[in-house]
Amino acid sequence: MSTFLPSFRRRRPKIVNPRQAARIPLEIEFLIIDYFEGDTIQLHAFCLVSRDWASYAQGLLFRTVCVRHRNLKSFLAILQTSNNLGPYIITLIVVERTPWLWDENRPSILDTLGPVLADKMRNLRTLKLSYRDLGRYGVKPVPGWASISQLQVHTSRFATAKEMISFFVAFPCLESLDVFQCTTCYYLMQPMRYATPVPAWHLNYLAIGECPQSMLAWLAADPGDLTVDYLRIVSFGSDASSFNALLKKIGRRLRHLELPAPHRRTLRAAVTDSPFSIRDCTALTRLSFSGFDGLGVVSLLSQARAPNLTIVSFVIHFTTDLLDDIRRWGQVDDVLTMDAFANLEKVLLNMRGASFTCGTAVMSFDEATSFMKSRLALLEAKGLLQFTATHVVPQVTVVEHQSSHKPSTRTRISCKLAEWVRRH
Repeated sequence: MSTFLPSFRRRRPKIVNPRQAARIPLEIEFLIIDYFEGDTIQLHAFCLVSRDWASYAQGLLFRTVCVRHRNLKSFLAILQTSNNLGPYIITLIVVERTPWLWDENRPSILDTLGPVLADKMRNLRTLKLSYRDLGRYGVKPVPGWASISQLQVHTSRFATAKEMISFFVAFPCLESLDVFQCTTCYYLMQPMRYATPVPAWHLNYLAIGECPQSMLAWLAADPGDLTVDYLRIVSFGSDASSFNALLKKIGRRLRHLELPAPHRRTLRAAVTDSPFSIRDCTALTRLSFSGFDGLGVVSLLSQARAPNLTIVSFVIHFTTDLLDDIRRWGQVDDVLTMDAFANLEKVLLNMRGASFTCGTAVMSFDEATSFMKSRLALLEAKGLLQFTATHVVPQVTVVEHQSSHKPSTRTRISCKLAEWVRRH
């Protein structure tokens, strides 16, 4: 008995204090949680693990919030009861698509959210709007708009051009502006006088298309300290005089210009009033075309007067008409090898497929690259051509009863854990 008890004592497992046990650092745990961004079910489950996980997972859950009429009341209730959730909101999407004639007394979503923008959502930086009729509600700026740096306004209608301009002026700290399909209820027959100048915007990105001419004329008017690094023109009509005036104002500092595809150039007049011109864009380093229409691209390339232009890119849809347009590609090849493009470093061709109704259509990416190399022989001889494919579907391993992101997540988690074990 005396010999049994000591041996029994020696075999007893050593009890380790849980506080002294090894634990994965929070930084690695947060990296693991980052891979589940967008998976609301998993993020809700993470909120129940610990306070640290809850705080971090709530930041991912409420980073982007979309508000409509059907969830407006519940969203306001959450903001009022949970004071710590509002600062997590970085991007606010407001969609107002309900026909207002059916509910005349209902206030707009912007008017309802106005009092809580500055108080509850003090870290809000991006606002995305899609309003069927802003003209009915009117524009009422709120203090919370002053901190917004990215603004997107799509498919919205204002009462007048003056009211639309007053709306954009209420955002003095913009760094990114995206305006598309914005109209006014009343059209002016005479040019309006702009009493409000353009704010001192230094935009990293400006996308504009299918908006009133008064909007473009206001941006191009003087005075107004407006600088743009990247201008994306989504569409323009037959009269490009407003865009030409805008490029004349910002062209000396413009670095990247993207022009629309031929089907986005809406021709609403029988005769072209004023063709598009890029002669004033003397500081360009990159010129992008969202399509290829042959003569139009050659004409714009011939206007380029940018000695620092290093990249020219095209988005190419392989259709029968494009494949047969050998002469146009030869002209592009000749223009891009001229002395005006002496500093050109690469020509990017982003190739996209199309419905092949003819036997001459390209059927594979390799066949497409060899086809374009034969069309642009001079550029290929200089080693300037680079090819990319937009619709490349990688091979995915199917795992039963698992979501698509779990295999890659497990691999990354195991790598992080192995690295941490090696360090300790």
